[in-house]
Amino acid sequence: MAPDGADHDLMAAHLAEFDAMVATALADEGGSWDRLFALRAAVVTGQRDGAATAARLSGLLIGAEIAHIRRSLDGVVSIIGDPSLAALYARGCDSAGINHTILDAEAVTIAGLGSAARRLADIPTGT
Repeated sequence: MAPDGADHDLMAAHLAEFDAMVATALADEGGSWDRLFALRAAVVTGQRDGAATAARLSGLLIGAEIAHIRRSLDGVVSIIGDPSLAALYARGCDSAGINHTILDAEAVTIAGLGSAARRLADIPTGT
């Protein structure tokens, strides 16, 4: 399960750890999965604390996701979600040189539901 916004807010103290792992994943084109086990081992053996490791893990996963999609991008990426998590994706996009915009998740959802309702209202009911 993905961490919630509060977890990402706590990670703010470890943004350098996050940025380092984004850079690692981008440089490795997202193939850094062996690092997942190294991160877990570092926590289990007491070499790293949980908060720093959470930041590194988020950086690795977000960086790998961005590395995977960046070759197929041909425009601005829209980031929709929890503001804290969206800010981390924006940091990752900045590191990869990807243009992006953050959209308010609630506003986008309401607009989408409104559009769907208008389309449904135009469908004849057939009698």
